[in-house]
Amino acid sequence: MQRRTFLAGAAVLPLLVAGCQTQPADLTVHLLEGSIPLRLLQDFRQRQGDRRVDFEAAPTLSSLYERLLSWQQDSSPRPADWATLGDYWLTGAIQQQLIQPIPAETWASWQSLDPFWRQLVTRDQAGQPSDGDGAIWGIPYRWGSLMMIYRSNDWRGYEWRPRTWADLLRAVESPLPGRIALPNQPRIVTAIALQLLGVPVNTGDLAGVADLEATLVALQQQARFYSSDHYLEPLLLEDVSLAVGWSTDILPLLQDYRQFEAVVPETGTLLSADVWVRPAAAPKISPLAQAWVDYCLDPAVVSELTIFSQGSSPRLWGQPVPQELAGQSLLTLTPEIQGRSEILLPLDSQGEAQLRELWARIPELAASL
Repeated sequence: MQRRTFLAGAAVLPLLVAGCQTQPADLTVHLLEGSIPLRLLQDFRQRQGDRRVDFEAAPTLSSLYERLLSWQQDSSPRPADWATLGDYWLTGAIQQQLIQPIPAETWASWQSLDPFWRQLVTRDQAGQPSDGDGAIWGIPYRWGSLMMIYRSNDWRGYEWRPRTWADLLRAVESPLPGRIALPNQPRIVTAIALQLLGVPVNTGDLAGVADLEATLVALQQQARFYSSDHYLEPLLLEDVSLAVGWSTDILPLLQDYRQFEAVVPETGTLLSADVWVRPAAAPKISPLAQAWVDYCLDPAVVSELTIFSQGSSPRLWGQPVPQELAGQSLLTLTPEIQGRSEILLPLDSQGEAQLRELWARIPELAASL
């Protein structure tokens, strides 16, 4: 099951496709399925009167990235005004010149975002974070967190429940040895180990982190397998007792399967954002295009977006939780957990090399113990 996969995509597609029309739409948005609730898409359209707004859904973030690539071709159709992109993909999109900067500095919707989110998408021409002279390359509109989901029945007879990343390493009086599913992404698993050790996840020198290798080996020994796409199915089939994955995948599952419980590590976690980007060949931003971004961050809309997309709005970050979201701490996170959480930023060449070298050693080291 892929991160940000929409579990009822078929219900959305009839709305998104406006039909075959010869005239181009006044606004075209290519979005990740489920990242904007169906009712909000309808509502925005109805507000525009005679102006035509086309929404086209894509099932995964990788497929949206492929659309950005396709729009670079001379024979490609007119690109969208906006497309969803995950923050993880920003660096590559900037470096490949797939997207263009957004002149949003004076937009009220941009100014409403906490600096935490504005800094995430302010990058230089190489796609690296930039505090000073960087440009705005995306507008965050939804975020999720890395969490643990586990089978509650597997903890019968035990006097503890998973609460922190350190619990993944519990091998005594625990159902976890050999029954954990971890993301098939070395950078994310390394970040879990770094948070477990109390080290910032974007540290520039992995080779200098004491006990990092040993912690990764211990995680390897606890894991049954690594998967970023199919980690929930084995949980349903009772092949694993616990899985680590994204809240936007996990929270919808909790609504249908009461035998599962989920927890965000109280010591902090990783965050990931969906952002609006402008394809490189997109036309000049129109008032209608800006209105779409403003709508997605409208205080009157963000609670509904959060509840029905199962991803929190960055407009709510650091703000008092609205009454309609009370008791939804797995979705919005407590202020304490927000303050301890981090977003993965791109590594420099040294960090990339160290990560590859580190993971080349882990399987052999784990097998030798």
